Amino acid sequence: GVESDLKQLRINADTSKEYSRQYIQNYGVPSTFWEEAIIFDNQDARDKGMAAVSEVLLSDAPCMNQYIFAKRTMQRLLESEGRSDMKPSEYKFLEELHTKVLKKLNWYDIIIVFPVSDDLVQDGTRTETEKDKIDLHNAIVGFLHAENIPYYFVGGTVDERIARVKEIILQHLGKEEAYQLTIDDM
Repeated sequence: GVESDLKQLRINADTSKEYSRQYIQNYGVPSTFWEEAIIFDNQDARDKGMAAVSEVLLSDAPCMNQYIFAKRTMQRLLESEGRSDMKPSEYKFLEELHTKVLKKLNWYDIIIVFPVSDDLVQDGTRTETEKDKIDLHNAIVGFLHAENIPYYFVGGTVDERIARVKEIILQHLGKEEAYQLTIDDM
């Protein structure tokens, strides 16, 4: 994968594991919007701790997910209570989480989005369907567009995506020549 390929080029790369999976395994699927802040804060701490000792930090945990899920949970709460408007404190919570997400997105040097293509992993941790996966992907891309956050869209086969991601990272690091050497050696 990308991490091992970067390490072969003597680039200190690490992957920050997804905290939400750990949260769900320990406490169950979040059912309240405030749980999304717990997940966000723990993922953020994990990422920043690893970034302090890494030249390249890879993550497959999009930080805007918690905001997207919190909004969806809030909508379900409003519907279940027959309300159309949030309480001021609920609005403030979402506003604060939104601000944290924007700060985190600006913390990243590179954001890469992949097409919806992989099969769902049914590992007992999550209960998403194919439709849920597509809806979440569209929400992530929509969030990035709405907030005018630049990102790369990388498609193709897994091997093509790995090659393109490495190329993007090496260009960002100013190490394109190291990438070209690996291509020529193949």
